[in-house]
Amino acid sequence: MSTQKDRSMKSLAGIAGFLVCALSWFGFSEAIWAEVGIRSGADASPRVITSENLFQNERYWPYHVILEEAWKPRGFQGESFAWEQGTVGVLVRVEPGGLLRVDFGRFGVHEVPISATTVLERANQIQRGERSKAAPNFVVAVIRRCLSLEGSPPQYWTAASVAEVDRFVLVAGEPGSESLRRRLKKLTPLAEDKGTAFVLLPHGSHRMDPEVIEKARSDGWPGCVVHSRFSDAYRHSIFGEDAERTAAIIQTPEGRILERVDGAPARSKAPSDR
Repeated sequence: MSTQKDRSMKSLAGIAGFLVCALSWFGFSEAIWAEVGIRSGADASPRVITSENLFQNERYWPYHVILEEAWKPRGFQGESFAWEQGTVGVLVRVEPGGLLRVDFGRFGVHEVPISATTVLERANQIQRGERSKAAPNFVVAVIRRCLSLEGSPPQYWTAASVAEVDRFVLVAGEPGSESLRRRLKKLTPLAEDKGTAFVLLPHGSHRMDPEVIEKARSDGWPGCVVHSRFSDAYRHSIFGEDAERTAAIIQTPEGRILERVDGAPARSKAPSDR
């Protein structure tokens, strides 16, 4: 025989079930589900960030990584103090194969094994809310260093400028060159997407920003131009061996590469994970 308490519990369960069905029927958004404390699906975030799932979980990539053990690049003959435990570098991106592309400043950009760094510890701290992350990694790196060509005079990008951007088209090239204009012609359809931002990392002999900006505008460049003070370092950090030629990469705000545009026309639609 059921007790009054049992009947009350069944009644509450029935009401909760009715609310779930009703909210689902009327098409409440995911934001509303979260607001009332009910989720329409399981959280896609893994319980633990591991070397196997770090690449896919870019929102937890830390900006800085620290060497957890003594390590040095293969064949490196310089001072060993640069690679001692505790050395700090900037995480450029996680490569599909699992290596970390890390910028160590004057000691260069190197691919480092995950196991040699604190990246997993820091990623899990971010996931658990124990370590703050104000913005995606590439956004942190590029704001206040990239001049938008929309205004006159050009203004630096701020976090608000790229708040709605979910992919960046990065191009290394010399403003005013035929190779850059050809590459831009292939990439232009992407500029129609409001969620896409173009970033030019100039090279060549034109180092003064006014001249670079004038040439970029003449080329019809649809985005921003990285300040000459940072362009060389950023170009080599991101493009590596392609830094001194005209090259393009489409990437996420965290820095994960979506597509390398190498001579073939870029897709007008975003890659499959958009």
